[in-house]
Amino acid sequence: MAKPYLYDTMDMFRWNNMFALTPAGTMGMPAREVNAGKFDQPGMNMEGMAGMKHIDEGMDMEKMPGMDMGTQASAAAMDHGKIEGVEMEMPMPMNHSKMPGMDMGGMDHSALMMPPMQSGGSSSGPTSHSMQGMTPEDVVRENPARWYDFLLHGDAARAPLLAADGMMSSHRPFAPYKMLQSVKDTSPPKDAPRRTVRLTLDGDMNRYVWMLNTQELKPENTIRIKKGEVVRFIFINRTMMHHPMHLHGHFFRVLNGQGARSPLKHTVDVQPMSTTVIEFEANELGDWFFHCHLLYHMHSGMARVVEYEGFTPDPATREARAELYHDLWYFYGFSDLLSNEAQGSLWYSNIRNTIGVNYELGWQGVDGAEWEMDITYSRYLNRFTSVFAGVYGEGIDGNPEEERLIAGFSYLLPGNLRFKVWADSDGGDTGHTESRTDADSPPRSFRRGRV
Repeated sequence: MAKPYLYDTMDMFRWNNMFALTPAGTMGMPAREVNAGKFDQPGMNMEGMAGMKHIDEGMDMEKMPGMDMGTQASAAAMDHGKIEGVEMEMPMPMNHSKMPGMDMGGMDHSALMMPPMQSGGSSSGPTSHSMQGMTPEDVVRENPARWYDFLLHGDAARAPLLAADGMMSSHRPFAPYKMLQSVKDTSPPKDAPRRTVRLTLDGDMNRYVWMLNTQELKPENTIRIKKGEVVRFIFINRTMMHHPMHLHGHFFRVLNGQGARSPLKHTVDVQPMSTTVIEFEANELGDWFFHCHLLYHMHSGMARVVEYEGFTPDPATREARAELYHDLWYFYGFSDLLSNEAQGSLWYSNIRNTIGVNYELGWQGVDGAEWEMDITYSRYLNRFTSVFAGVYGEGIDGNPEEERLIAGFSYLLPGNLRFKVWADSDGGDTGHTESRTDADSPPRSFRRGRV
């Protein structure tokens, strides 16, 4: 069986992504383009593939003017002024008869297949992304032995047979949503008011926090809807992980290109770097939980409450709902003990707040045990940026020799280089910078550094 080629996405390297100033920018989906609706259509959102959509997701013909798929569509201008990505739209019937010859009932859908891809990057590995003229089986490659294999021991990249994920490989296909079709018409009422909610799926693997619209689950992020509306959720996955999104209390349509026969689901997998669109009729009055069904993701913030306007929950529900927003604190740390010194860090943290202690203690070649320590509070802003403040001290044995207040920020530069700048209360020495890199590469290799 073909194993996944773990470094496949390196072929999609782009300099403008590497030097982007925000985490979303490094994924090729900055906030300004998301808010402009650039990624609203179902399919893959890989940088360098503008205008092309992944056929595995299907094409939402209901959003293509002039194409009659045998069902009516609704569209309207969007008001981007609502919180939590919520937009309102009223139905505006489209006349599909204005463009002769555009009856999709007899159209050859193979003409809509995505053209062969040629990656902008280079590849000398076993699965080059030069897709010209390839069939799905062509992207499965034998993996001959190479001189650097000792670095990859135990890594799937060392398997004798590798394959890329997705539609280009029948050996490792994505979920077959495009082939699902309801046995009956699932179209929502045509005259019902529409509401569109755009939700980016965001996360930080290092801190292990997961969010919607860059925000964790909080009372102010509740998604409010009205009974009788047709609600559309646009999921834009800006991570390299799958997220099975589940809505309690409802079945929704997955807009997969099947028109009026779009399948009904209560959970849908949103593939990495892709958009999935669902819609449902708001006909179940109440408060409903909506979350990623990878429960670690849900527990660390990737969830919302969907609340019907005018609904008053009973006391037991209100009490249970309050528990949803409880942000747990966790303790973790490490310590290195050597023959001449000890050093380590301890942290007490929840999703955005951390109380940390860093210490170094040395006793070889010095009088007594020399130590230095800082105790800080830091606030996590995003995967790149944190701000912090605290106290720094150093001394010998149990006698402090210097103490000062510190405050500053840290920022992640290209190449996983963590840059930290701070000032302290010592009037003779108020500015400090530090750069460090701490990254694991393929198995048996890593890099560490500090300046």
